[in-house]
Amino acid sequence: MITNYEYGPWKVGVDIERTKEYHQSITSNLDVNLKTILTAEQVEFFESFGIDLTKVEVHHNKRVEDEEETIFSDVYSIRAMLCGDLYSISREQEELYFEEDDTDEESLFVEGERENVVVSDSGSLFDTGYSGMIIAFSHPVMYRALQAENNELDEKYRKWFCGEVFVKAIVNNK
Repeated sequence: MITNYEYGPWKVGVDIERTKEYHQSITSNLDVNLKTILTAEQVEFFESFGIDLTKVEVHHNKRVEDEEETIFSDVYSIRAMLCGDLYSISREQEELYFEEDDTDEESLFVEGERENVVVSDSGSLFDTGYSGMIIAFSHPVMYRALQAENNELDEKYRKWFCGEVFVKAIVNNK
């Protein structure tokens, strides 16, 4: 069963049970307990999608001692995969995914996939927050391309409705 969510410019449909199954297949290697760092509402944000917080990708950026403190001085970047599809994206993402360039490189998506994408004018890639987090949803094509062995990207990621959505959050709970 698909559950629909809307945050800023993103509309995403998530299969919570499939997301839970996906996360069960991942080996945890976290050295941090996110439940001691995140607020209850932030934990609920991730768990509502079926994400297991012990099996996500986490990067912790600490402030260097002599560096001036800013909002980004001590942040956690959390990345996770959802099983579902991304129905709506931000205007900035449209440019990233579909803008034509002068190179001879092959397009990220197979022909005709642009027609599957709704571009939202509500919110921005750079200002959508939820419960003290900066969040963004995206198609997994670039993330999966970076992980691909021998630069061989699975053909399913060249289709917009590929059955996966990538979610990112930046958290500073100071």
